[in-house]
Amino acid sequence: MNGTDDILALFFNNSNLPFDFKDINKKNLDDTIYLTENGFSEPVGIYDCQTRTAKLTKSIINKSLVIDIDNVTLNGNNYSIGNGSLDIAVLISKNSKNISIEYLKLNSYNIDVFIEPSCEDIKFNYCIFKGMNLGICAFLSKNLSIEYNKYLNSTGIMLYGCKDTLIKSNHLSSNEKGIYLFEDNNNCNIIDNLFLDCIEGISIESKNSFNIISNNKFKNENNILQQYCISMLTCNHYNKITKN
Repeated sequence: MNGTDDILALFFNNSNLPFDFKDINKKNLDDTIYLTENGFSEPVGIYDCQTRTAKLTKSIINKSLVIDIDNVTLNGNNYSIGNGSLDIAVLISKNSKNISIEYLKLNSYNIDVFIEPSCEDIKFNYCIFKGMNLGICAFLSKNLSIEYNKYLNSTGIMLYGCKDTLIKSNHLSSNEKGIYLFEDNNNCNIIDNLFLDCIEGISIESKNSFNIISNNKFKNENNILQQYCISMLTCNHYNKITKN
């Protein structure tokens, strides 16, 4: 394995992770559909190479989707991927750039969307994440934009080693952890999000620096045992928390 793969293996062997997953690898996914320069590998949608837009025309129930193409917009067209049993609903391949995902519903057993290392400029808008464990898991990537989505997972968003991330105007409901900055995330802006009945709204684990957490709202409407709106553990530096 190379250095990144070694780190990835250590990451998934960490007992503090909010899910149980043995290995992230395309070969180990359940039956898989690919989105590439040739479009979808099965007839689940249409791809326009001129506008670089892919659009689902039906839900994908028992198969994962691997996005292996740059500079593309995936319009879920309000269809779903997953039936609550997939390890991963959507995997964005290593080193991918400029991918937008919108109007998509996701429902996995472990991870709704896994972003492999070294991805850049990945955007999510108007999606619904309702898998059992984790909505978005991003690893060693930068310039992520996560806006106007809804999360019903155990953990809504988890970042590891990410830089320059915007998490704005999302609705996180009944999560054990709404947003989880696991380790070594820098220059993340977490602003204007609503946390409803979350046990922990925002959890900041270790070695996270220069992040801004501002104008978020935390509500407890159903007498949930709320431990923390925002929790911060060890070795975090120069983070700004204001007006929440």
